[in-house]
Amino acid sequence: MKKSILLYLMALVIFAGCRKDEGNPFISFALDTENSTVEGSFVQGAELLPLCHAVIPYVNAEGGEAVFSAEEVNGVWIERQTIALEGRDGIAKVEVKGTPRALGMMYLPVSVEYMGGKYQTTVSMVVFEDTDPNGNIDFKINANPIVSMTEPVKIPFTVSPTMSAVTVSDLNGIRADVEQDLSTGVGTITLTPNEELLSGTLTISASFGVRPVVSKELEVNAFRDGNGTEASPYKIINSAGLNKLRYGLDKAFTIANDITVESNWSPVGTLDAPFVGTLDGGNHKVTYSIKAVGTDVQGFFGYVGAGAKVKNIVFAGDVWGRNYVSGVAAHSDAPIENCNAENVNVKGNDYLAVSVASGTAKDARVMVMGKNFPTLINIPQGATSASESLDVTPLDIAVNVTANPTNAKISYDATNGMLKADISGGNFKSGEITVELKLVASGAGSKVVTTTRNILIDSKKMNEGGDGTAAAPYIVADADQLATMMTNASSSYIALKNDIALTSNWTPIASFSGNLDGKGFTVTGLKMTVAEAG
Repeated sequence: MKKSILLYLMALVIFAGCRKDEGNPFISFALDTENSTVEGSFVQGAELLPLCHAVIPYVNAEGGEAVFSAEEVNGVWIERQTIALEGRDGIAKVEVKGTPRALGMMYLPVSVEYMGGKYQTTVSMVVFEDTDPNGNIDFKINANPIVSMTEPVKIPFTVSPTMSAVTVSDLNGIRADVEQDLSTGVGTITLTPNEELLSGTLTISASFGVRPVVSKELEVNAFRDGNGTEASPYKIINSAGLNKLRYGLDKAFTIANDITVESNWSPVGTLDAPFVGTLDGGNHKVTYSIKAVGTDVQGFFGYVGAGAKVKNIVFAGDVWGRNYVSGVAAHSDAPIENCNAENVNVKGNDYLAVSVASGTAKDARVMVMGKNFPTLINIPQGATSASESLDVTPLDIAVNVTANPTNAKISYDATNGMLKADISGGNFKSGEITVELKLVASGAGSKVVTTTRNILIDSKKMNEGGDGTAAAPYIVADADQLATMMTNASSSYIALKNDIALTSNWTPIASFSGNLDGKGFTVTGLKMTVAEAG
């Protein structure tokens, strides 16, 4: 008997989950028939309160909005409501309106329109009788504040009339599940936090028909102290609390102790949603790691917006990215105050800095690579050395040669940005050297380096003459000279001296904006290997 009562009085939602229109076969959206329910009390002759909802789970959504509606049945209906489906799987709370007329079980057909498809489901609910509509609701629950909330919390309650509906308001970061024995009025609310929870107030209500709703307010907080304001900032004590920054971009935080982040860190703040709050480290150390070598905008913060306050933090660890990489923020439009990131190993391709790589508050020294970083240093025949500009700013950097099979002596002149290869020591052989560039300034920045780059050191006749102008184009006579000049003098005038036979696979020139004049000669033997698409 008890099981039968629960099946009826919990007012389960029954879904047919049927689709009426197959016009969009690629959509796998469906209604969850297993986990449906309703909220609020449905009492004969009593106008439904705003607390009354059909709670409709869905799966395989593709974002966007869905429209819910239901025509009147037994005095109850659902007005057309457009609801955003924010997750792939989730629930839609749809307000039910009207005044139930007849007692007992009733069924309300619901239409759902989503991405061109039409779906139907049926909501079932039990309409009760209130024999004492002038009475009150007796609702007992412990509403003491919950702090440092990281695990589910169970809160017992009792309510009379025993069939009163107990509902919990929405709060970002909290899932509330209500279990209730409607024959005794005894129940439990389980509050489950997720990583998005910061703090807030839950309203827990008991309703039945036209009786006055009884509500209790419950304060919940993921932190042990604070409410996220400048006067009372959230107090961060561990990496889980540190991760809350990304869900409170406009809130105030303090760090209470040194913190080491064990997992790979993801930058806080985006271009569209930068961090604009306050983070005061209290001179504590934050050690973190990012390994994202192929991704731009890497740092503890991705974007810090104007008006933010980031101060008094010592950063340490590793940040590997591609472009715009630094130890505090990849981009900041607010000054970074009293923060030290000299012990962060920063590595990337371009726009690298100790603290801030771009924005109005960027570091005074940001390593920027130009478009003309050399791929070849050619030592002319008869000469013992040659130099090429690294096309990097600032000039006073350090160049570390990590591999050199050529026996050439490699040196860098920080006054003019020239990298020199010297073969006067003998035993030279053509080959590629590997270098990395370090941002060095008075001891700071030595841990900011570029990813390694290869430069061919060679000694051959690159052309037969000319200076690359329209009046005196570079003259090329063989396949090597053609490839070399088109690659390394890609914006110059080049002309053929004679027919050229290509004897090996040709590598397409990545970018050529100059002028190539064949002078009527022929290039033969063109072969290229093209990888098949996976």
